This record gives sequence, C-alpha cells and structure tokens, in this order.
Amino acid sequence: MLDNFFDKLDAWMNTGEYSEYVKKQEEKYKELESFLEKFSLDYIDTMPIENYVIGKDNKNSFCYMIENVFYYFGDIRGKTPAYTKYVIYWNKRDKKYKFGDKRTKRRRFFGSSKDEIYSRVKEEIKNIIIASKNDDYKAIAENHLNPQFKNKIAYLYNNNKQIPIYSDNDLNIILTILEIPFNPKEDRAYKREKLFKFYENHVKAKLQTTNLFVQFIYSWYGYRIYLRNNEKINLSADGYSVVDVDIDLPVTEEKVETGSKRRKIVFNPGTEESKKITGRKGEEIVIDYLKHHKKALDIKEIKCWCYGENKDDGKGYDISYTKNDGSEVLIEVKATRADLNNKVCFEMSANEYNVMKANLDNYYIYFINNINGGKIIKRILGKDIRGEQPTKYKIDFNSKIKSVVLDTK
Repeated sequence: MLDNFFDKLDAWMNTGEYSEYVKKQEEKYKELESFLEKFSLDYIDTMPIENYVIGKDNKNSFCYMIENVFYYFGDIRGKTPAYTKYVIYWNKRDKKYKFGDKRTKRRRFFGSSKDEIYSRVKEEIKNIIIASKNDDYKAIAENHLNPQFKNKIAYLYNNNKQIPIYSDNDLNIILTILEIPFNPKEDRAYKREKLFKFYENHVKAKLQTTNLFVQFIYSWYGYRIYLRNNEKINLSADGYSVVDVDIDLPVTEEKVETGSKRRKIVFNPGTEESKKITGRKGEEIVIDYLKHHKKALDIKEIKCWCYGENKDDGKGYDISYTKNDGSEVLIEVKATRADLNNKVCFEMSANEYNVMKANLDNYYIYFINNINGGKIIKRILGKDIRGEQPTKYKIDFNSKIKSVVLDTK
C-alpha cells in the first residue's frame, strides 16, 4: 500500500480540508501553549485536587482540558469510567472524591486513601512528562496511568516528537497499512515510537507537524475507511480458493421480503475512494495468490500493471502472467465489500471491455465477493461473459461452481 501513499498525501494537501486543518492547528497550538505554561512540572507538584479532577464542572481542570479541550489532538473521550481513566474523580451525585475498587490492577498501585492516591497520581504525571521530553518510551510504557491518558499527556508535552494516536487497535491497523514491522502484543507506546520514526524519515519534509500527519491518516484521502470500519488488515491470500463459475441468465432485479414491505437489492459500489481501497486490496489478494501457486499454475513471470513501478492504467487489465509454454494470461480484478452470495456484479471501462473482447480465450475476470469475510475468488473467462449492460458494461449474473481450480486447503 505504500507506493501510493505520497499520491494520497499530495492530493490531500491540495484540498480545502488541509487548509482548514492548518488554520485550526495554529489556534489549538496557542491554547496548548497556555495550558503547558499553567500546568508546569512545578505547578503539578503542588496542584490542588480540584484543579485535577473531572466532575466538578471545572472546565480549566487538568483532566477536563486533556479530554475535552484538546480532543483535536487525539480523542480519548468515550465510555471508559473516570476512575479507570484518571484513577480519582469527583462524583456529583455522592458529592465526594471516588476511585476504583482496591482489587483493580491500577488502583492497587496508587494506594488506599484519597490523599495517598492523588499524591501518586501527580508523581506518575510528572514521570510521564519527563519521559516524554527525554523520548523515553520504555518509561511511558511502564507508567501506571491509563494507556490513553498517559500517552496523550506524552504528546501534549512533547508534540513535536510524539504521535497523537492513543488507540492500540488503530495503531495496529495503521502500522500494518504503512508496512511498518511491529509486534501486536507490544505496548502501544513502542508502536507510537515506530510510527513517529516513519513520520520523521518519510513525511516530515512535507508535513511539518505530527498532528497534520495524523489528520491525513484519518482523512478520506488517507486511510479513514479502514479505521472507521475497524477492519482487520490481512493482505495475504492464505486460505483463498479460485473457482471457475458457470453463468446463469442475467439478473437485473431481485426482491426480498422485509416484514410487510419489499425492497430491491441494489448493487452500490460505494464512493470512489472506497472503491479504490477495495480494488487495491483485491489486486493484492490475487497477486499474492498467483505468487503462492506459481508452480502449480505453471507461471514463469507475473507482471503487475495496477500499481508499482510498472503501473499502466491503459492496459485494460490489472495483472498478466506468462506461462512456461510462452502463452500469456490477462487478469482484470474486480472486488466488492458487499456480500452478493452467488451473484457476480461489477463494472468495466470501455477500454477493459474492448481488450477483453479482443482476447476472449486468455482474458479472465477474477471476482472477489465479500472481500473482508469471503475466501473465494471467482474466475470467469472472457468468452463466457454475458449479461452485460451498455452503461459502463455492467456485468450482472448469477453463478454456480462448475469446478475448483486450486484450493489452498
């Protein structure tokens, strides 16, 4: 996925969205500067508890500002209980300070009484600030504060050298997308360190702040669709099977019962950005499949035309491979996130359709249904295609398996 990373980034930097983020960032950095001046290490050492806790309607308290004022620099709002996130808080209903049960893991470290707990909380906050300024990710990882809370503190106090992402799951997805080696079981602090090094080595020349880098990652121009859908990124073709399919009569409309009403099943390929991401994932699955079974398929050489150094959008197909007898196979990959069951439905450009018609005996469609959950690649030979409609050559038919080409099981 990295080969089009900078194309995405350059496209984003030419949008109004990027300009708005730059303006917003200036405003938020000024607010952050005031916050850091007030909540210095010396002040935190003597900070009264009412200026720390959330729950007292104090919009200038340490916890309130980190969670609500600076959500622009990474959102840690959510359903996590206040005693889990901040150890101690003010309970409005009971009108007293509260903390977690003494049996909970984090609670045990901080002590038993309100004063003991709050004293240790301040010590851990100071330790995080010092660790952040020293780029000591080990100390951040070992700190006893809540992971989201402490990593956000680390960013706010050293925003030039920290990444404002605090979700462990998001970090796993982003590191995978950017092809950064990591261990999913390691602490999120180390994952944030790896992501910062990637930013420093590859992105800093274009985007001068880590905040803008993260805004790009979460934009539609970047990788928001993966993060929004909480996808488990797996670009390997392990477990995929290719099957040849027979084509039934074209299906133009199908109806299903929904209570007392009936509705049409409509094929919606999604937004252009969504289609690009889905299409790219499908292409990588097919290429990986071919590489895994190069010997069994008698492949001498595989060429990828859909991305990489040989990218050529004018070919009319995504992949080709030469067999040992010299013959060539052309492959156009079509993929959808929808679960269409036995239905095959996709669109072809005029160029793709014309190239297919000129190579009916060696042009294949590799169709992947339900790309996030399915494990079947349907292969259709060009000369078997029918059911097309003249609007962008939309191919639409039902299918039934006639043979298994090569099963990885």
